[in-house]
Amino acid sequence: MSLSYYDPKKATILEVDSSMTGIGAALIQDGKPILFASKSMTDTESRYANIERELLAVVFALERFHTYIYGKPVLVQSDHKPLENIQYKNLSKAPPRLQRMLLRIQPYNCTIQYKAGKEMIFADYLSRISPSKADEIELDKIVHQVSISEEKYKSLQENTAKDPELNCLKSQIIQGWPENTKDVPNIIKKYWSMRDFLSIEDGLIVKNTAIIIPKSIQSLILDRLHESHQELLFNKKVQNQILHIIRHTHKSEHIQNQLLARQNTQKTYFDQHRKELPPLIANKQVSVQDTTTGLWSPATIIKSCGEPRSYVIQTSDGTTLRRNRRHLKDSGRSQHAVPVTQPTDDDDHGDDDTLDNPADSTSDDPGKIHGRPPVLSTGPPKESVTWANASPTTRSNSSTARTRSGRAVKPPKRFE
Repeated sequence: MSLSYYDPKKATILEVDSSMTGIGAALIQDGKPILFASKSMTDTESRYANIERELLAVVFALERFHTYIYGKPVLVQSDHKPLENIQYKNLSKAPPRLQRMLLRIQPYNCTIQYKAGKEMIFADYLSRISPSKADEIELDKIVHQVSISEEKYKSLQENTAKDPELNCLKSQIIQGWPENTKDVPNIIKKYWSMRDFLSIEDGLIVKNTAIIIPKSIQSLILDRLHESHQELLFNKKVQNQILHIIRHTHKSEHIQNQLLARQNTQKTYFDQHRKELPPLIANKQVSVQDTTTGLWSPATIIKSCGEPRSYVIQTSDGTTLRRNRRHLKDSGRSQHAVPVTQPTDDDDHGDDDTLDNPADSTSDDPGKIHGRPPVLSTGPPKESVTWANASPTTRSNSSTARTRSGRAVKPPKRFE
């Protein structure tokens, strides 16, 4: 139906809209309708996703008004905002059906623009007046071909139909996505970011060219993907045979020898800078390092363990621990040193495990710090005085002082 004369020199606007039952389009110049067109949806087209129905309306309008718009710029107005962005995206990233529709509109110099639905009077009305039946808009049936057995294809369809999450997603794709993510059911909110790339193909939900796998068979599909490529292609245990052949070749033995030689070389370089620490004897006064803070505190050797460089010690607060030799430092003092007893099976404990945890004792003795007793020394009385509890006179008269761990230090000048 023609309502006004068409002027090829004037700007042309196409107003398009689609519903669940039909498609409407109007050719407009200067705000006045020139031509109207509409068609009903076929059973197949009514099951398209909302974005696919809206783009199908664009295809229908451009091809119906081909005589008027071909070879000149035309503005296409739609109330579906995602169409504004999808026309500029890479064609290969669009779902298969959208790809075919986008290819159909390539010959036209058109720009898709969003327009609120309440302002689209002509197209919205034409899409809802139950127009007469029309043939289905033919699209190319195959763009990419995927090889899959009929049994697995039916399994995907059946599991997709049983999956409540994918059923909810199907309904949302067909009805269209809301403008706000708050209006989307919680079960399918994770699909919000990919909503423009989802479509339904023969009962399966497709994102671009990838099929969304139902949860019930996801583990099975992952197991298949982790198998070797040879087994996927030939359905045979080829991988084990290949590895068996490789293991028994002279090349594999040569590679293993090279790896062993490299390890030995690394060990040689490491041992060049390694220093063997002298062994410790029982009742030896040592300093033990806290593996967490790195601080040193006094302790006494109780015995040596069966493992190399491992000792059982007793700290100043009575706690018994097991430590490696690299965490122990000889303080140069001993209390009635005796040979180390041979370890037994009952002496095996972890290096960092506490063997005895007596309750912490408290004392008013100024020589104790945090409940620890003062350090004993076998040296002269002058050297046995610790710097922590030394009097100012002793500090001034002594050139050196001994710390709680037994080290002889020179006091800073600021303490004199």
